[in-house]
Amino acid sequence: MLLTKKSLAVAAVVAALGAGAVGVGVTHAAANPDGRPKFMTEIASAIATKFNLSESDVQAVIDAQAQAHRDEMIAKHNETFDQMLEQAVTDGRLTQGQADAITSKRDELQSYAESLRDETPEARQEEMKTKIEELRAWAKDNGIDEKYVRFLPPPRHGMMGRTGGHMRGGMMGGRGSIDEDAT
Repeated sequence: MLLTKKSLAVAAVVAALGAGAVGVGVTHAAANPDGRPKFMTEIASAIATKFNLSESDVQAVIDAQAQAHRDEMIAKHNETFDQMLEQAVTDGRLTQGQADAITSKRDELQSYAESLRDETPEARQEEMKTKIEELRAWAKDNGIDEKYVRFLPPPRHGMMGRTGGHMRGGMMGGRGSIDEDAT
């Protein structure tokens, strides 16, 4: 069966996105000034050249798919996180007010993460150091054990996302569940 130019391009973009998912651990050094991993812009360029397409159009498709993937992952993370908070309230380890405050802080941090999108990797890293300290102080001021806030997602383009690398479990590290022996 003969494949058309468009179907070959679509297949190439899907393969590139798959490679991008594998390459989430790319270091900051391998990023372009725009924050994209260098290999992803090289893939976009190669696809554009191979199929005689506009490089900016190919990059736009890759960026849109990557954004959709990030949005889906954040939605799944938020759902799991909300369930863990609900269980902590049910078990009496958090009050409903504390759980609501944590959820509000999560939403605030997700908006903050978006504001860092166009910053350099170095600037994002410095901003995150400050945010982590602020988060620790906030948790202490609200009588919330850090183990309940360590699952808040890091900025999507700071500690994970376009620039690669991420902190397992969220801003403070973690094991993936909220339980009494988590530290």
